[in-house]
Amino acid sequence: MTVADAQDFYQLPSIYGLVRQNENIANPLTLKITDTPAPENRSFDILCSLFTTPVIEFDPLSMDFVNANPSALEFYELTIEELRAKRVHDLHWFGPEDDSHEQGVWFYGEPHTYKKYMMVLDEIEDESSNTKLLIFKDITQGVSTYEDATESADRYQSMFEHANEGIFQSKVEGGYTLVNPALARMYGFQSADEMMQKLIDITGSLYVHSERRYEFMDAILKNGYVTNFESEIYRADRSKIWISENARCVLSPSGEVEYFEGFVEDITDRKILEFEKEKMLAEAIERADHDPLTGLLNHRAFQKRLEQEAERTMRDGKSLAVAVMDLDNFKFFNDAYGHVAGDAVLNTVADHLRSVCRSYDILARFGGDEFAILMPGVSKEVAADFPQRTTQAMEHAGYLPEGYDTRIPLGISIGIAVFPDETDSRLEIIDMAVRRLRAAKAGAELESLGERLRVTYSNSISGFKMLDALVTAVDNKDRYTRRHSEDVSFYAVQIAQAMGLDEDFVHEIQVTGLIHDIGKIGVNDHILRKPGKLTEEEFEAIQQHAVMGAMIVSSAPDLHFTLDGVRYHHERWDGKGYPDGLAGEKIPFMARVLAVADAYSAMTTNRPYRTSMDVDVALGVLRDGAGTQWDETCVAAFLKAMGA
Repeated sequence: MTVADAQDFYQLPSIYGLVRQNENIANPLTLKITDTPAPENRSFDILCSLFTTPVIEFDPLSMDFVNANPSALEFYELTIEELRAKRVHDLHWFGPEDDSHEQGVWFYGEPHTYKKYMMVLDEIEDESSNTKLLIFKDITQGVSTYEDATESADRYQSMFEHANEGIFQSKVEGGYTLVNPALARMYGFQSADEMMQKLIDITGSLYVHSERRYEFMDAILKNGYVTNFESEIYRADRSKIWISENARCVLSPSGEVEYFEGFVEDITDRKILEFEKEKMLAEAIERADHDPLTGLLNHRAFQKRLEQEAERTMRDGKSLAVAVMDLDNFKFFNDAYGHVAGDAVLNTVADHLRSVCRSYDILARFGGDEFAILMPGVSKEVAADFPQRTTQAMEHAGYLPEGYDTRIPLGISIGIAVFPDETDSRLEIIDMAVRRLRAAKAGAELESLGERLRVTYSNSISGFKMLDALVTAVDNKDRYTRRHSEDVSFYAVQIAQAMGLDEDFVHEIQVTGLIHDIGKIGVNDHILRKPGKLTEEEFEAIQQHAVMGAMIVSSAPDLHFTLDGVRYHHERWDGKGYPDGLAGEKIPFMARVLAVADAYSAMTTNRPYRTSMDVDVALGVLRDGAGTQWDETCVAAFLKAMGA
C-alpha cells in the first residue's frame, strides 16, 4: 500500500467502522444502516448539537423535507425555505435499478446528470414527531458516477484484503476488532478471524516487553497518533519479530477515543542489520579503548575514565586514589631475551595487577612499561597501603626464560596520589603520582621533603608554580632533574644550617635549589642524556643553561633572590667555571653553597649511563677539591653536616 493509499484509507473511517459493527458483511456499502438501533429521545435539535456533518429531517410518508442543519443546507445550496418547498424525491436519484438506496449512496440532481453524491451514515426514526433523521456525508469529490462510488468501495476493500502491510483496528482496552490477512500472517496466525479470536490481551500476550504497550498508549493518547513506533513482539508460535507501527486515534462525535487504527510493518531484517552494526561499532570502540597486548584500557581510555571518575568523586564528596606503576629493569628483558619475552613479562605483570584490583577499580596500560589504576572511594590513609600490598603480590611474579630453571623476579615501582585530597586538578593528580613514581624508582620516600616543599611554595610564592612546571618539563626530557633538584635543595640547607646562617637565607637557598637547573629546558634532549664525553660544541650548549635559567627566573619578581644561585652555581673557586669565569669571593655566596650541594648530588645519584659513587668517595672528592673547585668554608660545613 502506498502512502497515498494510506491517506485515502484514513479518509474513509466510516466505511471500516461499518465493517467493525458487522464482521460478516463482505462489502461495507451493503449495510442496511437502519439496522443500527436509534437512541431514545434524539430530537433533531439534540442531534444537530452533536454533529457537524449534514443532517436532514423528512416525513417518510409524504417525503417532504421538514428541517436541515447548516451543513445540509450548504450541501443542497438552498435556504431552509427553499428546501421545505421540495420533496426528497425531487432532489435525489437512487441510481440504476433503484438499489443505491440500499447501498447507502444517494445522488443529488436530475437522473443521469448527477450534481452531488452523498453516503448515508445513519437513518434514525423520531417517534415523537413521526419523522426520520438522515445523517450523511458528502462524497462528491473524486466520484463522477454511481459506478465510481461502488467501485471505490470495492477497491478499498480489495486493498485492505491484499495489502502487504498489516492493517488493524483495536480497542483502547486491548483486543483487535479488525485485522487484514497480511497482519494475521505477519503475526503467525492462519487467518484474521483466528487472530482476533485468540489475541485478546495485546499488552500481556503480544509485546515481548509489556511496558512498550504502555509507552504506545501514552504516545498515541497524548498526540492522537504515533509514527514509526518500534516494538519487539511474539508471534503465535512465540518466536519474536520487530514491528513498526503508524497509527491514530479514531474519535466519537463527542470527542472520545473509540478505537485505534493503523498500519504495521515487519522490520525484523532491518533491526538485525542495525544490531549487527551496533555490535561491530561496540567491538571497534572496545578495540580503540584497549591495549591489544594486555587487554587493559589504553592511555586515552584511562584519561577519559579519570575525567568521569573525578566528576563523580567531586559530586559524591568522596576520594579517588590514582596509582601509576613502572616495571623495574624492563629494558633488561627486551635487550637480553627479545621483545617476545618483553611482551610476556608485560602480560604477567598485568595479570598480577588484576589480582590486587577490586571489581570496580580501573586498570590501564599507561605507557610502554607503565600501568595505572583508578581506585574510587579510596582515601589517602587507605591508599598508603596500596604500594606494599601490590609489591607483595608481585613477589610471586617472575619470568622463566626458555631453557632456564629459575625465574627472574619482577619488580615494580609505584607512585600514588589522592584526588581531591591533595589537589582538585585531574592533570596535577596524574603529575603528582608520576613524580612519586620516579622518586620511588630512585629509592626516595613516597612523601619526600622536596614534594612537600613544592606544594607549599606553589601556594605561597607567586610564580613558583609556573617555574616548577618547567622543572617538570625538564624532568620529562631527563628523568634526573627533579630528584637532583630536591637533593641540592636539601644539601644546601644542611650547609647553611651548619654555618649558622639566618632563617631567611635558609629559606631562600631552599627555594633556589628546587629550581636551580630550570635553564636546562633549552638544552637538546640528546645532550642531556649523552652517556659519554661531550664535544666542545655540546659543552657550550650545556653551559648556556645557567644563563637561560637566570633569564627565566628574572620574569618572576617574587623570585629575584634566586638569580645569583641559578646563574653562578657552576662557577669554580679557581675561576675555571662557567658562565662568567668568576673566582673566589667574587662568586655570590649563595652560588658557592649550591655548587657544593650540586656536585655531591651529581656524584651520588645513579644516571642511565653511569653508576653513582660511594658516599665516602664523593666526600673525598669534595675534600680534595676544597680551595680549588669549591669554597673551603662551604665544603667544611657540608662535611660537618654529614658527620664526616
